[in-house]
Amino acid sequence: MGFRNLVDYTTYQRSNSTLDAVYVKGDYYSTRRLYPISTSDHFSILITPKYSEHHRSSVKPKSKVNRDLSRENIENMQDMLKTTDWDVFKKNCETLSDFTETISSYICFVRDVCIPKKRENPKDMMKKIPADGRIMQLEKEKQKAIEDGNNNLRNKIQRTINKYVHDIRSEVFGGLKQNSRDFWAVIKSIRGPKDDCKMTIDSKFEVI
Repeated sequence: MGFRNLVDYTTYQRSNSTLDAVYVKGDYYSTRRLYPISTSDHFSILITPKYSEHHRSSVKPKSKVNRDLSRENIENMQDMLKTTDWDVFKKNCETLSDFTETISSYICFVRDVCIPKKRENPKDMMKKIPADGRIMQLEKEKQKAIEDGNNNLRNKIQRTINKYVHDIRSEVFGGLKQNSRDFWAVIKSIRGPKDDCKMTIDSKFEVI
């Protein structure tokens, strides 16, 4: 009738024989032998469903929003700031506080225009990570755990992979964030060698 026995190992240790059976249809369950319960002379059998992997594949991965830090976008931002007429802001601001706020808002506006945000899913992020022997080895171990029906080991290995990938990604893809050191490094890079000295602006918005 399409049933098959999942127990192909010894369940009665005294005679080294298989006296227990689990008949199922399809390939939806797996079994694993465990220690006898209490004073029983038979091994116990753990039956676990195999739906977990199918469930994981049906769940849409969470995407992450990052700025597109391509060389072209950064160069566009630098060019836009280089060609900005800063006197326009100076003439239309009455106080130093207004001037500072206006300049800051403008720089953030330029950043948003030239370096837009884009949404990436984990698979696309993984493609950016350099090939790593450690990840490949962990993936093989995870696949072996899946084939053995050991979900606990599979989950443990997956957590190890996630942490390892996160650490690599943090090192390679440090995002450009507002008021971050990286962002201001880009702003400073538009200045030429002669402008390397510190600039001070007086109350009349003149450079000292």
